[in-house]
Amino acid sequence: MSAYLKDEIDFVRLAKFMQGWIAYNIYHKKRILPERVDPDKAVERYAAIMAQANIDSVNYRYDESEPDAEEEFVQRVEAMAAVHNGMPLSNAEAWQLASSIEYQSCERPDWIESDAYWILQYAKDKAAMGMAR
Repeated sequence: MSAYLKDEIDFVRLAKFMQGWIAYNIYHKKRILPERVDPDKAVERYAAIMAQANIDSVNYRYDESEPDAEEEFVQRVEAMAAVHNGMPLSNAEAWQLASSIEYQSCERPDWIESDAYWILQYAKDKAAMGMAR
């Protein structure tokens, strides 16, 4: 397999799709975000968690790391999430995007334990339920 960094906007658009949903990490049996979190902050955090997992996957696959560039990437994702009001994703687009992010972020052996894994599962579940209607 290979891994590459997705575009910042991909994480933001999928996090916006998740707005209002509460994701749990079933592996660790815990909420991913604090119980009382502003919905806009939740979007920023979900986007940042997915972006960091993508970075971790690329670093694991290619045994490389640039901490300053990685931190900047995640900060750009969070900043974009705070102001993004673009076209919402359809359910099919959300499912496809979640699958693509998952494929590019799954290199680490502890992937299934990560919060990003469970965020993406919830995104695909929400999209599938919407497509089934």
